[in-house]
Amino acid sequence: MATPSYRLGSSECYMDDAKKAVVWAHENAARFGADPDRLYLCGHSAGGNIATLLATGPWIASLLEAGTVKGVIGMSGVYTVLRPMGGPLSSMKNRLYDRMYRLPVFGDEPSTLAKHSPTALLRLTSGASEPFRPRCAISEVMSDF
Repeated sequence: MATPSYRLGSSECYMDDAKKAVVWAHENAARFGADPDRLYLCGHSAGGNIATLLATGPWIASLLEAGTVKGVIGMSGVYTVLRPMGGPLSSMKNRLYDRMYRLPVFGDEPSTLAKHSPTALLRLTSGASEPFRPRCAISEVMSDF
């Protein structure tokens, strides 16, 4: 097991660090008694987001053969950077999240947000035409009743 760290700051910095760590772990696994054919990624919180991005996105596709990563375990991560908060007061929580985290790090460009949202990447690879589900107005939900 390898437990790498990453630089804080721009998304490109931390994803570069994460890519290098995965490639290094794969290339050096046998040297440390691990099986390079059993590579799994795992992360908690921001690490959960990073691990699932590596497994679902384009980040390591050109660096490792398809199928090298056998699975991913993401724990308590933010799996979408667009409206990640749910539950009571979600609108207020999402506005605070946007101001403090999303806008300074990712900006507001939908393609950039999708690139950093594992759920969006999975939606697109599953055939969805849009990376994010549209916001649902209460009037739309209530029209079924």
